[in-house]
Amino acid sequence: MDLSLILTTFRRPELLADTLASVAELDAAGLHWEVLVVDNTEGDARTRAAAERFTARLPLRLLLEPGPGMNRARNRAIDHAQGSLVVFTDDDVAPQSDWLTELRRGSERWPEAQVFGGRVLPSWPADGLAPNPHGLSENAYAIADWNLSEGPYSAHRIFGPNMAYRASVFRSGWRFDPRFGPDGTDTYITGAETSLNLDLERTGIPPVYLPRAVVHHRIRREQLQPGWLYKRAFRLGRWEAHLAGLSRRPWGALPRLLLDLRRAYVRLTVARAAGDSRAALEAGLAYWQHRGALYQWRRGV
Repeated sequence: MDLSLILTTFRRPELLADTLASVAELDAAGLHWEVLVVDNTEGDARTRAAAERFTARLPLRLLLEPGPGMNRARNRAIDHAQGSLVVFTDDDVAPQSDWLTELRRGSERWPEAQVFGGRVLPSWPADGLAPNPHGLSENAYAIADWNLSEGPYSAHRIFGPNMAYRASVFRSGWRFDPRFGPDGTDTYITGAETSLNLDLERTGIPPVYLPRAVVHHRIRREQLQPGWLYKRAFRLGRWEAHLAGLSRRPWGALPRLLLDLRRAYVRLTVARAAGDSRAALEAGLAYWQHRGALYQWRRGV
């Protein structure tokens, strides 16, 4: 089989149905492929119904992974995937019609490469304008629109809605780390795919950027609100603290963490008092990111 397309979902049947409708419109002529949808619950009836609507239009199989976590669901699908190229996306995307063929052609142009990432462009809510860019824009909305030519690039720049691996990567034992990524809570630590991609990069398996392989990430109205962004900043703070080694709870780092948190809180208070909403958003993002880092230090995992 040429290609396995994997997407995981957690109680979002309407988004899943929209995504599968877009996948059903892909130009897959001459492609021997499969679609693996992983329901990350013990079996949600609405999710099953949404997936079964497309079994006549797509080579689709529905899998269950009751253990919480996107990465557990991804690993479940990996165990069932039959394609020589394993492609991952999310349940809230609209890929361009040639997305899969571009990934496959790109993998053929780079026969020695094993990991690939494409462009992810935001699709803003139809009834609202795109927000002003802020310090968390790329991370919060998984925007991967790098001004780079096709070729090797940083593992940090691969985002989950658009990435692919040769099956040989997983046959050699690599898997996604279930400690990271969405797990049904608001406090999970990000880095779902980055943790794996960084490990691969460190062992001499760098990714290749394929800018002609494009998906559009659907942004929901609530994702534009400060409250949603603050939660995202908290989770990113956990991940950055993990990368910095703070999970080992070095006591020498604690004073700096507390000082950074206090300074961010002061900036947030001043910006709010001045009525400067943009400065308040940036300060709020920094404040919640520092809170996430402190939380990660306290958890020590």
